[in-house]
Amino acid sequence: MSDKELESDGNGSVLLLVNKSDPEAFKQVEPAMLSAFGHLGIPYKIWDLSAGSPSKKDYINYSCVILGQDHIGKRLGQKGAEALSDAV
Repeated sequence: MSDKELESDGNGSVLLLVNKSDPEAFKQVEPAMLSAFGHLGIPYKIWDLSAGSPSKKDYINYSCVILGQDHIGKRLGQKGAEALSDAV
């Protein structure tokens, strides 16, 4: 099973926040995060913050949110952080 086959939506999945507009940092996502998810059989959904931040409604569909890269909180921004906080 490839790592991509585990990408999933819905309750019980992990929401992995990444920033694909930072290619150097994004290169680390595959070996660090996706391989671990694949090894452990954890279903996940990748959310690219370069296309916008999730809303509270988006966050509540997942059992866990992981900031998948260094400095991703800055990319999340105030509005995205508030939505995450409200969802928790």
